[in-house]
Amino acid sequence: IAFAICLQAFSGLRAGEVCNVRQESAPMGSGLTFTRIESRIIKVEIDLTHELMMRSDGVVCGKIKKERIQCVYPLFLESFAFAYEQHKRFLSARTFEKKYCPMFINNCGMAMTYDDYARRFKSLVDNHFRAALLECDDPECRIYGQLLYENSLTPHALRHWFSVQLTLKGEDIAQIQYWRGDKSPGSAFTYLQNKGDLIK
Repeated sequence: IAFAICLQAFSGLRAGEVCNVRQESAPMGSGLTFTRIESRIIKVEIDLTHELMMRSDGVVCGKIKKERIQCVYPLFLESFAFAYEQHKRFLSARTFEKKYCPMFINNCGMAMTYDDYARRFKSLVDNHFRAALLECDDPECRIYGQLLYENSLTPHALRHWFSVQLTLKGEDIAQIQYWRGDKSPGSAFTYLQNKGDLIK
């Protein structure tokens, strides 16, 4: 799920939207479009314009809250491209439903559902992330590791982290709304109201 995490952290996708992303070669249309100048990537667009069936068994993978083309925030393009290349190597060694070409697959080669993703994310936090924080030399990291025994960390935290980065980079309310893919500016306004606390 490393690349799923990147989609949320670098472009602000909701967890359910991540499960709707298709591979570039998908018959229903590419899920990602890269714009390059020579060999440099200058833009990545994620197609969330339609909530499509992603599995042959008819199971809904996740919801798209606002249908749109979502872009990766420019600051994260290089890291996003690196993670994508790693993910493509992972997919090349797996079998999946060619009719749908989901970006994220379960052990049966079908598109991963929101519940699959949330379960894998929780396992990652419980079995690896919390332990890494608790073993860290930084006392503040150890405190966060301890807090993960008392509080759950869900994939939504990645969208929150993305929003904090936009705020700290000085984006205004309209730009935060645009980069988050929100229908209204309310959520963006919340971050700007709390900018002083976020900086601290």
